[in-house]
Amino acid sequence: MEGGLRLTLLGKPQTSQDGTPPVGFIYNKALALLAYLAVTRRPHSRDALAGLLWGEMPDEYARANLRKILSVLREAVGSHLTISRQMVAFRQESEYWLDTEVFESKLLSLPSSALAPAGLSEKEIRLLDEAVKLYRGDFLEGFYVRDAPAFEEWVLPERERLRQMVLQALYKLAAHCTVRGEYAKGIDYTSRLLALEPWHEEVHQQMMLLLALSGQRSAAAEQFERCRRILAEEMGAQPNADTVSLYQKIKAGEVTSYTALSSTLHRSAGIFGLWPVQATAFVGRANEMAVLADRLATPECRLVTITGLSGVGKTRLALQAASERVRPFKHGVCFVPLGAIGSDDQLYPVLAEALSLSGGGQPQRDSRGRVLDYLRNREILLVLDQFEHLRHQALVLMELLQRAPGAKLIVTSLEPLNLRGEWTLAIGGLGLPASGQPEEILGSDAVRLFLEGAHRVRADCNPLTTDLEFIARICRLVEGIPLGIELASAWTRVLTCREIAEEIERSYSFLVGNSQDLPERHASLRAALDQSWHRLSDVEKGAFRRLCVFRDGFTRDAAEQVADVSLNILVSLIDKNLVHGSPFGRYYVHTLVGQYGLEKLADVPQERQTTYERHCEYYAAFLQRTTGRFLRMWEEDALPEIAAERENLRAAWRWASTSSGPA
Repeated sequence: MEGGLRLTLLGKPQTSQDGTPPVGFIYNKALALLAYLAVTRRPHSRDALAGLLWGEMPDEYARANLRKILSVLREAVGSHLTISRQMVAFRQESEYWLDTEVFESKLLSLPSSALAPAGLSEKEIRLLDEAVKLYRGDFLEGFYVRDAPAFEEWVLPERERLRQMVLQALYKLAAHCTVRGEYAKGIDYTSRLLALEPWHEEVHQQMMLLLALSGQRSAAAEQFERCRRILAEEMGAQPNADTVSLYQKIKAGEVTSYTALSSTLHRSAGIFGLWPVQATAFVGRANEMAVLADRLATPECRLVTITGLSGVGKTRLALQAASERVRPFKHGVCFVPLGAIGSDDQLYPVLAEALSLSGGGQPQRDSRGRVLDYLRNREILLVLDQFEHLRHQALVLMELLQRAPGAKLIVTSLEPLNLRGEWTLAIGGLGLPASGQPEEILGSDAVRLFLEGAHRVRADCNPLTTDLEFIARICRLVEGIPLGIELASAWTRVLTCREIAEEIERSYSFLVGNSQDLPERHASLRAALDQSWHRLSDVEKGAFRRLCVFRDGFTRDAAEQVADVSLNILVSLIDKNLVHGSPFGRYYVHTLVGQYGLEKLADVPQERQTTYERHCEYYAAFLQRTTGRFLRMWEEDALPEIAAERENLRAAWRWASTSSGPA
């Protein structure tokens, strides 16, 4: 692009306006603010931006400094910004070029087939090569902003995310070139890998192989010595047995063909397996990420199970946590998708395939031995995704951990595995706005995700203050569930935020997506809930649909008396994330989950009639009992109890007055 704004953030940041550096960028904070607005692609309140860059200052000084920097930006690149008294946003419809955006678009446009390096098409090779050429260095490399810890907290994960993307791209290119016999190109790409991650032993193995295959045996031997020296200096370690064995084979002249590569090419950059390329930015989950980081750093914790409803973001959280924890694991991390496994005996073969362990002509049943032998002396993190339908095979994980003392597991599942060595992390929706103030709304994780989705379908989406109220309502209606938010935000292409909120209020069935790359289980909110419904026993199904008659929570006694739900069944539904407990002895069913359950209850008319009658009778007796205490001057006890059951009392009254059910 010759005209417009050009913003280069990979490596040392640079800017130009119509081919020349814009006037006024003598302040690092001006460039920092422009970069933040351009990369995040959403509006921000002035208070939030002041806190981002001057969080250590009193508010009035921070806001004054922000006004000064906005004045500089208005003068330099004003046509690319929308600046109001409350909000500031980068204009996506303006003429500009942003290297991180182009870099990501090239990689995210690749089809899933690009995960198999041997099968890359010429177009895919071109996209990968163009992307890695854009990566002149790490995001905002060498760029420092004084007294702005919040800005640094934003930069670091963004830098790591982009770094992992280029590492995967370089790996694919290096592996493709090796398969095709284009060893010179493969050496070039692997050199870039080593420049970014010089301590990864298996990338050194790959370089040794490529040099040997291209006839450079002396250079391959020198690479081994370089690897040995770096490991000793950086990690206080010696090369592992695989590296030494490869070195000895190269010295003996035994590495002469691509077959010698077997599994090594599939383990570069510390991340292997079919690691999914993410089409959207990772938003929020700061608390959950902190918990996972703490648990992965705890020696006693070797198995973490992330549980939650389908669509709540379990896989995405696991991938993010794993990608940020690559370095502590000497032999990297591996993603293992298990959703397509159809039988129990496929678990070890799928693990072997993800670890790129060639069978060498051996029967499938030997995959167990190959996996356990490979993991025995390795420090590795395995991410096992969608394990819920293999819960009866959970003891396999304990065998794996016993045989591989350096391995750790992150498992995603709709419910816990119920193993003694298991540490669980149940996740719900993203953080919701704490109030109706614009800065509170824009600062919430749920709203940030909504705006990310809205910007993808409408580049000119810069919501007004009045829109923010309805965006917050949408996020609350779907209770912060990422799938619900993403499905809702896609409708901004044709509907206003107010119309979207009204449609969801009428029925959760409105939340249906049309993206071709969505997995079937995430095609709609109903499909996501079906995942949990089909895993329930008949007793659990009956209990769940009856519990959905409650409004704004219920007590254990109410569950027993109204819905005939025992404590054991209640605990089972809590484990499956269909019911949530509170420290105050009340239990809740999410509003949208409750709508789904009421639909199931309507399919059993007699059960519905009986349950609502029992609900009405229970709360009539409750009101009579607590009112009596109130009249006997015990109002301090009675009033809070009545207030807690207000919505249930109203629902019972509507049933009693209509004899046909709540309105």
